[in-house]
Amino acid sequence: ASGSAKVAARLSEVPVSPVILTTEILPILELFNRVSESDLAGQLTLQDWELFDDLHPMELLNQHWNKKKTKHLSPKVTAIISRVGSISLWVATTILSHLVVAQRAKVVTKFILIAEQLKKMNNFNGLMAVISGLTLSPISRLSHTFSLVKGPLLSVSTFPLFISAFLSFF
Repeated sequence: ASGSAKVAARLSEVPVSPVILTTEILPILELFNRVSESDLAGQLTLQDWELFDDLHPMELLNQHWNKKKTKHLSPKVTAIISRVGSISLWVATTILSHLVVAQRAKVVTKFILIAEQLKKMNNFNGLMAVISGLTLSPISRLSHTFSLVKGPLLSVSTFPLFISAFLSFF
């Protein structure tokens, strides 16, 4: 089977329960709180997969996405890069939209759990996007918020080790 077929088969094994919304309009933050970490990670993975599945190897040649004149030759690569930035900003915005420190700590905890789910799903693009959002300067300076993050969760100081390529050949 081709690589795409293998990944598609693996994604079909990921349990993603549907989110049923009532006719009332839920505020976005309430909706975020209602959806489980595994469901959010699953949806991020499915969206990332759609971008990666359409990626053509020719787009990766000569780093066309880094040059203004040839950027148009790598539309999927630029879409993937843009998506990482969008997710990072979504993470930061969601955290900063809570004014109470304890609420922010719950949101940070949820994003760390989402990052762990993304790693389990081998979605390293999504993982990097969430970790990038958690390590943005306005977020990483929230020392009071991070002091309330409990349990065996990753701390911001360990994020670089979590995603490090050091000894990744083992």
